[in-house]
Amino acid sequence: MANEDARNPVSLQDEATTVDLSNTDYLFRCIDRLRPTSECPYEPFCFAKMPRTRRENILRLLAFANDDVEPQHKIPDPRMLEVFKVLVKDPIERIEFMPKIPGLADMFFLPAIEGVAESNSHSIRLLRVNLICPNFWSRPEGLATLKFRNLRELRMPGLVMRTDDFDMVTSAFQHLTILECNLHFTLNKETMAMMLRRLKKLRNFLFDVVTDGEEYWTSNKPTEPNRCIPYSRLLVQQFPFLTVVGCDPDLIKDRTQYYHEWESSICHVLDDNVAEALNGASGLKHLFVRRQMHPRQAEWHSESAETLFVVGLFGFYEWESLCRLRKIRKLITIDCCPSRQMASRLRVSVNYNKNLQIFLVEEHRAPDIRLFMTINPLPATLDGIAELHFYDLPKNMNRMVHVMRAPDLRSIHLTVQNLQRYNLKDVTDTLRSGKYVARSLKTLIVRIQEPLDLDKQAMLGGFLEVICQKAPNLQNFQIVDFRSEDDQILTILRTTA
Repeated sequence: MANEDARNPVSLQDEATTVDLSNTDYLFRCIDRLRPTSECPYEPFCFAKMPRTRRENILRLLAFANDDVEPQHKIPDPRMLEVFKVLVKDPIERIEFMPKIPGLADMFFLPAIEGVAESNSHSIRLLRVNLICPNFWSRPEGLATLKFRNLRELRMPGLVMRTDDFDMVTSAFQHLTILECNLHFTLNKETMAMMLRRLKKLRNFLFDVVTDGEEYWTSNKPTEPNRCIPYSRLLVQQFPFLTVVGCDPDLIKDRTQYYHEWESSICHVLDDNVAEALNGASGLKHLFVRRQMHPRQAEWHSESAETLFVVGLFGFYEWESLCRLRKIRKLITIDCCPSRQMASRLRVSVNYNKNLQIFLVEEHRAPDIRLFMTINPLPATLDGIAELHFYDLPKNMNRMVHVMRAPDLRSIHLTVQNLQRYNLKDVTDTLRSGKYVARSLKTLIVRIQEPLDLDKQAMLGGFLEVICQKAPNLQNFQIVDFRSEDDQILTILRTTA
């Protein structure tokens, strides 16, 4: 009777009414019904009737279904492919299929993806598959994938993109916030940056640079140590809105394997002449340092950097500027030790091996704020700040009267990218009628990073005109419009009498 009941089981839908559907154990039990040794019959239609989120979770777990399983219990490939097609037939938002064995994903993803493109290409938001298929984007399967126009995350850590591939991807997926791939070394960094500018919403760009013979490697295994560095530096300089460049430690499972091989091949430190000209603020959360950093660049990252990787820095002077990173929560050192000044902020140390240490770090409570650069809301007090770099967040613009009356400010760098969200009329009227405006201000630089209609241009122009008229010591006023192809700079010089 028991065997008869097992061969005539309750459907997965009926079983689901008595269990927690988010429970991984339950999802694995569903997958176990696909095994040839299972007493329960195989029911593909049950997977088709599952809710969307459950189908997404089962698809993700299906990639590991045959790991560490005896041969007689492994799910046959034809059955695996059939279920893969069933799971993605109806609208689905997340396709995650990351088996450990390189090339295994190709067997199931490639035969199924054209059907997905025909039925629900509009619904796909995340695509994470470790394909190694050469020339994927020029194949029918790749062309079908390019129809996923609403894609937010594209993560293909084993796929190599050449120039034509990167051109197609950055043209097709305009809504991407996360992109992970390998770049072929023939795609030079300037062309990469030009194409990447199409992705206005991009925040995380994970990549490695590979050459011929490395197409079948998974992303960011050790290649030529310095090949990534010019790319990562250019991205740090030209794309300050990116929060991740090169590597995100939160997305790495085997950290002891990759810390030496991946993070040590990335460097975000700019040349001194470039660092001295930095304006605004960087949004980079994970900072990789392999040489001494200019103090101005350290300040540029100081309000956003949360994780600091340091490779091979020994001298106190090499660490000195890094102590300006006041928001750091985690410090990872490779083949070196923290300086005494940085060591005073350490709370907990975790040793993975003799060459690598991970520390939890206390926030710096007394930073040098004569130079203050932030992508966040302004601090409560501006006293003592001589040079201020900030973005036009609504909270900041509501305090513009306070900013323009700060007694110590001599240089203001304002980045405009949210002007459509607020009105400057009241601020402008208050400053126009005020007596003391920007008394110490000598430099005002405004960097425009959004298209402005005529009304907004007039509003911003009226606001800046009042400051230029009222600031008694203003000597240098610049407007930098990053939307223009040649980055033309309008410079108005005013000298005091």
